[in-house]
Amino acid sequence: MTKGKYILLAAIVILSGFAGGLSAGLVFRAQPAVAGDEATIEKDMSAKQLNIVDKDGNLRLLLSTDDDGSPAIAMYDKDGKARSVFTVSAAGDTVITFNDGNGKLRVAMGVTGEGGPEILMKSKSGAKSFSAP
Repeated sequence: MTKGKYILLAAIVILSGFAGGLSAGLVFRAQPAVAGDEATIEKDMSAKQLNIVDKDGNLRLLLSTDDDGSPAIAMYDKDGKARSVFTVSAAGDTVITFNDGNGKLRVAMGVTGEGGPEILMKSKSGAKSFSAP
């Protein structure tokens, strides 16, 4: 093979590679997934538990259901302690609790399944400081 034929063959190979890459890019064009893009928003998502974490991977928010189907939302502080929990029991009781930095219950309020309100407040030592009714 002469030098001219090698140059022609190399040019054909390079152009063929370019044409193949271009046509593959046109045929198999990927659509980027962009947050907020209507085309990529799922209409439904099902899960028994959803963990929301901070930038370091620490659990900060938990949405879950118990085995009996009771839903719960728990919010955690930077140290991983549950600070607030919102639940609805299988019996229909709705309760929200607030814990101190040591994880001790300080305030609980809710509504019973029958519609009666309840409030409980505890001191730092854990003693009941207020309750109603």
